[in-house]
Amino acid sequence: MKNDMILYGSSINNNRRINLLKKMGINVIYMCDRDKKLWDADKKIYSPDTIYNNPDADILVQTWHYREVLKLFKEKGFPNRVLVWPTMGEWLFDYVYDSVGSFNELIFKKSCNWIKNNEKKLFDIYETKDSYTYKALNQIIYERKIADTPNLLSIDEYLDFEYYNNYFYDKHLAPQGNVVFIDGGAFTGDSAALFIRDYKERVAKIFAFEPDKINFHKLLNYSKKLSKENLLECYNCGLSNESKNLSFISKEIKSCVTENGDTTISLVALDNFLVGKKINGTLCIKLDIEGEECAAISGFKETLQKYKPYLAICVYHKMEDIFAVPQLIKTIEPRYKFYLRAGSHLECYAVPML
Repeated sequence: MKNDMILYGSSINNNRRINLLKKMGINVIYMCDRDKKLWDADKKIYSPDTIYNNPDADILVQTWHYREVLKLFKEKGFPNRVLVWPTMGEWLFDYVYDSVGSFNELIFKKSCNWIKNNEKKLFDIYETKDSYTYKALNQIIYERKIADTPNLLSIDEYLDFEYYNNYFYDKHLAPQGNVVFIDGGAFTGDSAALFIRDYKERVAKIFAFEPDKINFHKLLNYSKKLSKENLLECYNCGLSNESKNLSFISKEIKSCVTENGDTTISLVALDNFLVGKKINGTLCIKLDIEGEECAAISGFKETLQKYKPYLAICVYHKMEDIFAVPQLIKTIEPRYKFYLRAGSHLECYAVPML
C-alpha cells in the first residue's frame, strides 16, 4: 500500500481513522469534500479538485454514496487508487457512538468479542446458501477480528455489498402481488417514496409511524403531494411491545428513546393498531427504530402468526440484534428464513415459508 492518502468525505470518525492509519504506516495528507461549507485550510479540508495535484496518493472514501463518488472520479479522470474503509463491521453498527457522535472504543471492542463468541450461532440462524448473506457474515466477523488493523477494500470489492438505501429492493426476498407497507421509523417519507417507486400500482396502502415531531411534519407534507389520495396514512408515534409514553430525544435523523430526553413520545403495539384495519395485500414491515426493534417485534406476535408478513429489520443499533432479531422472530413463528442485506444500513430480512 502507498504511504500517502487523502480522505474523501469529512467523517465524525476522522481522528480515530487517521490514528489507525498512522499505525499502518499511512500518512493522511489532507481531507476533501464536495461541500464548500466544509472547506477549511486550518482543518486541512479542501475541494476534490486538489486531488489533481496528488495523482500518486490513495483516496479513502468515507461517504455512503460510493457509486456517485466513483462516477465523479471517472468524469474528472483521477488516476488514484480508490479505497473504502470496511464498514460492514464498524460504520453499520452505530451503537459504538455516544450522543455527540464520538466513537466509543470500549463498546466497539466488546462488540468485537461478542461477534467472535457467537459466530456459530450467526451461521446457524441465517441462510448461508444465499451468497450475499454468506459474504456479509464473513465480512462482519473478519472485520471484528481485525478491528485495530482494518483491511481497506478497493471500491470495486466493497460495491459487492453496497446497495441503494431502500427496503425490499431484492425481489427474491419480497412478495408478489399487492402489498401493504408498514413503515416503522418513517422519518420524512424517504423509505415510503422508494417503496412506491419500486412497487408502483402494487402498493395498496402504507401505514407510516414517526415519533419525532419535526420529521413527522415533513412526512405529512410528503403524503399530501402523492397523487393517490389516502395511500399513505401517517401516525405521530413509535412502535413497541405495548401502548405507553417514553422519554425521547429529538434529533431528526438520530432521534431515539433515552432516559434523559427533551420530550416524550407515544408508542403503540402493532397488534393493537391493526385491529379493524383492512389488509388488502401481503404485509411488508420495515423497522428502523434506533434500537427498539425487538420491543416492536414483541408487539406484533399475533400479526406474525396471522399474516406471515415479509420483514426488513435493521440490526445495527445494538450489538446483539444481528442474532436477537431473527431468534425472537423464530421463537414467535418458526416458519421463517433469515437473510442479510446492507447498504447504509444492515438489515435482517425475514421471509415466510409459505
